[in-house]
Amino acid sequence: MAADSAAVSGEQPAKKAFTAKALTIHLYSVGAMTDILLYIPFGFLVMQFFPLEYKLSPILIGWAQALPRLIDGFLDPVWANWSDACQSRMGRRRPFILASTLIGAFVIAGMWWASPHWSQAALFTWVLVANLLIFSLYGIFDTTHQALGFELSDDFNQRARVQAIRGFYMSLPGMIPLYMIAMWLVHPESNTISIVEWLTQHNSKGWFDIPIMVLSPLARWFGGHASWFGNSINGIRWVGAGMALLALVAGLVVVFACRERFKWAARSKRGNIWHSLKATLRVRAFVVVLLLQFAQTLGGMLWQQISFFILIFSLCAGMKDPKMAVGFLGVPGNFVGLGWGFVMVLISAPLCKLIGKRAGIIFSYGIGVLNALLLPFFMRPGQYWLYMGFTLAFIPLQGIGGIFLNAIMPDICDIDELQSGERHEALFIAVLNWMSKVQNSIITVIAGYLLVWIGFDVKLDIQPPGVVESMRFWGFGMLILGALLAFVVSFWMPITAKRMGEVRAKLDERHRLAAAAASEAGSTKEPDEGTVPDKA
Repeated sequence: MAADSAAVSGEQPAKKAFTAKALTIHLYSVGAMTDILLYIPFGFLVMQFFPLEYKLSPILIGWAQALPRLIDGFLDPVWANWSDACQSRMGRRRPFILASTLIGAFVIAGMWWASPHWSQAALFTWVLVANLLIFSLYGIFDTTHQALGFELSDDFNQRARVQAIRGFYMSLPGMIPLYMIAMWLVHPESNTISIVEWLTQHNSKGWFDIPIMVLSPLARWFGGHASWFGNSINGIRWVGAGMALLALVAGLVVVFACRERFKWAARSKRGNIWHSLKATLRVRAFVVVLLLQFAQTLGGMLWQQISFFILIFSLCAGMKDPKMAVGFLGVPGNFVGLGWGFVMVLISAPLCKLIGKRAGIIFSYGIGVLNALLLPFFMRPGQYWLYMGFTLAFIPLQGIGGIFLNAIMPDICDIDELQSGERHEALFIAVLNWMSKVQNSIITVIAGYLLVWIGFDVKLDIQPPGVVESMRFWGFGMLILGALLAFVVSFWMPITAKRMGEVRAKLDERHRLAAAAASEAGSTKEPDEGTVPDKA
């Protein structure tokens, strides 16, 4: 597997490839926190919280998550094409970022105010409407925010750095174990005491002296204020309010700090949405990305829906509070992910130059196969620390591919502009999201029926014999199948540094000629220059 990123002296553009200032990239990337906060309620908390706390049937949860994906999946290309052609004073992206931020923050805070005393039909309707709203807003924000980021660099290697910085900020909300906090708020005094007791039992070397010193008086203080929370549902309402505030602030940073570089693209002649959709599918590299996504979804989505219950009823079975234990499981992984994200900010561009995006993607998916094959042996009942160590070891290795795959999307947009004469940044993201949502919808419904079919009962704290084994069989089996398929497809990725150097040179020459022609004609059309937002 030869490196594909060697310098292309004769093929590189004459001028230095544009890359925005570091402050610009960081201010833009702050918005990634809003992106993930709009997804977390739909993608993680609803599936966990409503069956266990509201006792809503997994089948109804599956449909309440699938239908919004299907509906919004068909709307995504419409929003994206509108954004690509938008000629507002704020540009093509910021109006959509602003609207989805404001409405999204309201929905994040309000979607947890259902009552556990409602009927199954009423709870289903509530979750369905809330999911439809939040997932639609997530789609609008994600599409336009990513499209805005594609303008931050024309450099093949620096595009990996831009995506690494965005990924770092996106990982920050993951540092907060939201479900564990909601559960902890039920009885903050007793839960804090339990943490102190655990730390004390494992403090033979004095490593936990400071946490114990801090948490002990905190536990006593909570004793007089536990009535603030009362139960886990009130806890998630506090968590939702905090998520909404953070999402609002982060989204507004992008709106007020960023200006756009390619406003001129909205005034270029373009066909209807069907013409634009066909243009995206003519780029071979994008078709490969769609296939990779299909393979990941095939195994990963079913695993995501089932693994939470495997953790509770298998890995953490027998513990004093399995739900709290599962919530804690993600904390070390989040810290490792954040730390590795910071490292990738520093090394992503040099690493891209050393091995190339294609090689990095193939390597990452190969690691994914190894992870899927070994995971069943490290995720056995009671092997809490073994599972955690295994997971932490694989986080850095698999993170490389995600950054490089995202960094390929701006390259795909450049190839599209060379072929079609238009820029469809948002539409590429929308098509990717649309395919993902259709696949996820189908698999989410299947997961709900599968859980019921194998005998899972939301009302039981201990599942009947054979249920957990069946969950493990289906979860691990599909995870392995999806990982193997993605690894094979990754070899078809055609993007190389040499090819993109040639594409960039042709685009720069085209832009130079267009600017010269516009100058001779006295046109006021903005040239392909500027930045996002160098004056932030």
